[in-house]
Amino acid sequence: MKTCESEQLPGTELLQTLFSTDELSVIRSTFRRMEIAEDEIARAKEAFPLKAEAIHNAFRYLCPTKPLECLSDDVYRQHCRELLKRIVDGADLRLGTAAEVLALLSAASLEAPPTRTAAVLYWQLFKRVLPEQSSTIADDIGPLLEDSYHEQQACELEAKLRRKLTCDRKPS
Repeated sequence: MKTCESEQLPGTELLQTLFSTDELSVIRSTFRRMEIAEDEIARAKEAFPLKAEAIHNAFRYLCPTKPLECLSDDVYRQHCRELLKRIVDGADLRLGTAAEVLALLSAASLEAPPTRTAAVLYWQLFKRVLPEQSSTIADDIGPLLEDSYHEQQACELEAKLRRKLTCDRKPS
């Protein structure tokens, strides 16, 4: 799921004299994410013309949070879509998004094996946030047997993690 790749931009030679490789990676990623946010804003404005003004002003709420920094652009795109949908619905922007919860679980899984509930939630979020990728790997990982107990626990864990990931995205 990580994509902090290095791709060549026009004027890269000049930039390489001014910035370190790590700084260039951050600059590239920032501009890529800005393009994604602008693209998703344009799509949302087209889909919801009556909310176009609120959507147009949403750019500041779409900044990637710490958990999303080195995850794929596809994950970030879903983060933007969820926040834009909340704007259209008039919902609270402060709670963490499904993409942010997925990123948090991904990072935590690198530190320690997930519990059964966390694994169920991870797979549910993965299917929701990255549906195309999840369908291509579903056969490779085998079935994750879900039962009503772990599904309910996963739902509660998701709500808890969304609250923990609350950040100041409140419209002014």
